[in-house]
Amino acid sequence: MKVKDLMATNVKSCAAYNTPNTAAQTMWDNDIGCVPIVDNDRRVLGMLTDRDVCMAAYILGVPLTGSLVTSAISKPVFSCAPDDDIASAEKLMREKAGPASGGNRRAGAPGRHHLAQRYRP
Repeated sequence: MKVKDLMATNVKSCAAYNTPNTAAQTMWDNDIGCVPIVDNDRRVLGMLTDRDVCMAAYILGVPLTGSLVTSAISKPVFSCAPDDDIASAEKLMREKAGPASGGNRRAGAPGRHHLAQRYRP
């Protein structure tokens, strides 16, 4: 089985110039816990979780509209390709989490829930 067989392809993302407030709204509206942060060419710069948003607001001491998402993203990004075998993606996710990308551009996101569904009896 390949990553592309399990990954979500309608992945929501935020631009590097967005604020954590925008990212939090995107996560809330789509019932998700993280978003890839992309540049103008849709290349993934980092990942931002709901926890990253909270901790950045606390550590920076500014409102969510007072900084950019780039101040809170997790780097480097570890990714796999859509054509990679799901076993190698699962191993990577155990070690480091990240989106699936093709040519360094966001292609989709194989979530832990996709792997869990695969192993559902």
